[in-house]
Amino acid sequence: MTFRNILPVFFFLLASFGCRKDISDKATTISGRLVESSSNAIPVIGYKLTLVQNRILTPFGSHEGIEQTITTDAEGRFSFSYSLKRGTGVAANSTNPNPLYIIGNDTMLFKSLYPEFNPISVSMDTNLNTIYLYKKIDQLVRKVRFDLPLPAGESLDVITPGATQTRTLSGPIAAGTLIVVDTLINYKLSRLDLGSKKYTILSVLKKPGYQKDLNIQVDVIDEKIREILMVY
Repeated sequence: MTFRNILPVFFFLLASFGCRKDISDKATTISGRLVESSSNAIPVIGYKLTLVQNRILTPFGSHEGIEQTITTDAEGRFSFSYSLKRGTGVAANSTNPNPLYIIGNDTMLFKSLYPEFNPISVSMDTNLNTIYLYKKIDQLVRKVRFDLPLPAGESLDVITPGATQTRTLSGPIAAGTLIVVDTLINYKLSRLDLGSKKYTILSVLKKPGYQKDLNIQVDVIDEKIREILMVY
């Protein structure tokens, strides 16, 4: 076992021995109400949500994870209830410390969205109140500024996860050029950081041997238009 592989096991053991011994079987609840978006705040009815906690496995002990699916009611409300189990091996006197998260992958409703709401503290009753299934941007304008030239024969892919198309820009393109790539209509963001109350727009510039990621955090309120500038 290499030193790099030993480190995660060491920290797992440290966390396990450091956990309190008075573990109870108390049920913990996570609840909230799911609506479409800030500009269309109607309840999302009959939508499948799954509560997840990743399991922990080591040669010395393990913790089971959680995977529980419910369906929102006629008002978009949901409620999960779970109890943590004791670990095994050296983790027998502790419970899984991993945070939880909620995902949706309903193939009948909003099948093109894959929402995720995270992180959620473990072993703590939590009311998420009203959360949005997505944030909508009516027009998302993608631009690329070339601080370096793109030679003839080379191409640069412009990728924005969640968009239906990847655009390819072909050289030669001179340094100092600004290109309006396109405008994405009714673009939706569906991964929400519950701590910061922010969504993240992910965009990537990519070609063989080169990749540059752009992560822009945005508020939960829907927007009419937003421009994103990627720099090569």
